[in-house]
Amino acid sequence: MDALSEVLKVLRLTSGLFLEAEFTAPWCIDSAPGKDDVRHILPDAEHVAIYHLLTEGRCRVELPGEGTAELAAGDLIMFPHGDGHRLGSDVHLAPVGAELLVEPSPEGGMMRIQHGGGGERTRFVCGFLACDKRLCRPLLGALPRMVHVPLGDGPAASWITATLRHGASESHAPRPGSDALLGRLSELLFVEAVRHYTASLPPEQQGWLAGLRDPFVGKALALLHAEPARDWEV
Repeated sequence: MDALSEVLKVLRLTSGLFLEAEFTAPWCIDSAPGKDDVRHILPDAEHVAIYHLLTEGRCRVELPGEGTAELAAGDLIMFPHGDGHRLGSDVHLAPVGAELLVEPSPEGGMMRIQHGGGGERTRFVCGFLACDKRLCRPLLGALPRMVHVPLGDGPAASWITATLRHGASESHAPRPGSDALLGRLSELLFVEAVRHYTASLPPEQQGWLAGLRDPFVGKALALLHAEPARDWEV
């Protein structure tokens, strides 16, 4: 088994709130939950990551200290360290706090956000993912503050969209086994994002994730993570 699979086996991932969001230009939101919001969404979480899948339209995302990125339909954007960020048709507009816009669906299902000035439409499916920070520290430490995964309109985008929508329906209309199901869905999304990010690293990239792609270093890392208690020798 490869090293990434060995590390992911010990992660305990759970999902919090899933929601759908629809914006019309011009718009700008501050999509950073405060500590009180996180405690409400995931009361037992040690660490929370945030992700958005753009299902229609386009927008910009700004992360302080990291600049801006352009998002198009089929793009997944993840903030592994839970950093505050802005999303908008124009990120220089005065942002509105996303938590102020959340409202339950009239049908009692998925929670929604609808906001904007009536122009070009942009749609997202969003969610939060929690993990045990001690267990996933090596992986979190190797990830940047923002992971942009351009999935396009291929099969990966289709199943991720369907997965997020299914997670949304489960989180707002829970049934027996929902907690376990949401945890598995979170793992699938997280693994897909990490796999795409790792595959996109340039050949000269250094670090733990880059080592996974090396045929010799990757094999050694897999062995170490499979038997961490063994007295290994070089």
